[in-house]
Amino acid sequence: MEKVKRSKLLTTESTCVDCGNPFKVNIDEVSRFKDKKIPLPTRCRGCRRSKLIELKLKRITKILFKVLKEVSPRRNEQKLQKKQSKGIKVEKEP
Repeated sequence: MEKVKRSKLLTTESTCVDCGNPFKVNIDEVSRFKDKKIPLPTRCRGCRRSKLIELKLKRITKILFKVLKEVSPRRNEQKLQKKQSKGIKVEKEP
């Protein structure tokens, strides 16, 4: 007789809110979520991963735009200085 793990027997079945596919959460995962006081997942593993990647990309993009805003004025000042050093008359914008 084949032995079946306890975690395989005790599962909770749910439906993913994003893709609508059914997924199972085993008892080990349930206990881990309850220990951390986190609600049980409403998305399947694939949708959770893609959501996590999406959030990380948004965070990285936000940081990049912030850095670009800081770098842009300095770069413009350097271009103006180069033009002025070459003897080109440049009017500064207000």
